[in-house]
Amino acid sequence: MTSIIPRNAILVHGCCDEEEFYGGESSPSNSHWFPWLQKELIKRDIETQTPEMPRPYRPEYAAWKQVLDYFSIDRHSILVAHSCGAGFVLRWLADEMRSVQKLILVAPWIDPFGTRGSFLDFELDSKVDSMCDEMHVMYSENDNVDGLRESIHSLIKAYPRAQCHRFCDKGHFSCTDLGTDAFPQLLDVIVGNKSPAADGEQRAPSNTPAPLSSL
Repeated sequence: MTSIIPRNAILVHGCCDEEEFYGGESSPSNSHWFPWLQKELIKRDIETQTPEMPRPYRPEYAAWKQVLDYFSIDRHSILVAHSCGAGFVLRWLADEMRSVQKLILVAPWIDPFGTRGSFLDFELDSKVDSMCDEMHVMYSENDNVDGLRESIHSLIKAYPRAQCHRFCDKGHFSCTDLGTDAFPQLLDVIVGNKSPAADGEQRAPSNTPAPLSSL
């Protein structure tokens, strides 16, 4: 575990459909566990931002990159990304060759079937593994998002140092799936809590990955 004290954290949301974007009660950056996690990190003196990415229902890499480029991200930073936001962050890190303290990918999706056009049209760069003091991959066996299983397999192969956190019943880690807007297991990973795994979580390094047979 790294001894570097984190200075800031950036939380990157995923995509949604157009109906959800315009009809939902909250914007993507203010939905699910993002507000709760931001507050918890700020309480721990970690400056935390949740940028609102443009047109998440029709994402464009250049537009999202312009937003993330605005923030100060370096070896004292934590990046947390959910769903296709994880794929975007992996592409951004490879482009920028930026080192970070922790990279935490929650239900990471890299569009293995090309359904988002050119947004995630890139190859996983193995160098990203060495640019992160810690990389964590969090996923659930009952996640029914198409392409999630393929995404996890690709990440495990590309990033052998990543720590995998497998859950049985967290779905795609949405507020509905979790049954709450709190995500304490993610907070534990961010702040370095070494308490035993809880709520069905199983942990393993990616070179001995947890089973994906139920994905």
